Amino acid sequence: MYTEVRVDSERQALLTSDADVRFILDAFGGDVFNGLGAILDVFHEETDNVLTQTHLEIRLLTFAYIAMLTFGLYWYLFRRTLFDNLKHAKKTKEFVHALPAHTMHGDDVQSIIAFFVGVDKAQEDTTVG
Repeated sequence: MYTEVRVDSERQALLTSDADVRFILDAFGGDVFNGLGAILDVFHEETDNVLTQTHLEIRLLTFAYIAMLTFGLYWYLFRRTLFDNLKHAKKTKEFVHALPAHTMHGDDVQSIIAFFVGVDKAQEDTTVG
């Protein structure tokens, strides 16, 4: 802490010679120091309250940021996957429409329909039509 403490002798003499200073020191018997201590206690308490509140708000903002980031990422991935699936479905439809079905036998056409539509759906279509 301190390696050397020097006392100003003029100020020391002021403490003993000045009537007002002597009155304050003698009359209140440490009230000044107790008052300063109480002020410091209130200051430390308020500082602790402010820091606690700030810490809570930072944690809340961090949680909100992480939640929004996670939600946004999954929303983006969901939409991207959905659009990719729609794009692939469009390509598949274009491929199926490009097949020369008019030159194939009926069994081959039914195999293609069963592959792209599904076996159960293809059987329903043939029984209805």
